[in-house]
Amino acid sequence: MRRAGLAGGGARKHAWWLLALLLGACGGGGGDPMQARCNGQVDRDPEVRRLRMLAAGSPYLLAENQKELTFAVRQARLKCLQDQGLAPPGGVEPVKPVEGEF
Repeated sequence: MRRAGLAGGGARKHAWWLLALLLGACGGGGGDPMQARCNGQVDRDPEVRRLRMLAAGSPYLLAENQKELTFAVRQARLKCLQDQGLAPPGGVEPVKPVEGEF
């Protein structure tokens, strides 16, 4: 006698497909290794770390330092890409945010 409901064989087959699909989506592979390396280097950048630590416990301080943090992350990523030979050297220097600017 065949049981109906979730314990049936059809549901198990669908569950395996769903599990395989979810595991495949979480695999992540296929990313650019240089970009991953630069992301790690950005996370270790002293200025980026300092600004993230300042904003760690307070949403107010995060909002206050967001422009500086964005600038520091951009500069660290650009430096890493230039060191890897993936970004052209030189160019126009970006404008650094002025303290107290809204």
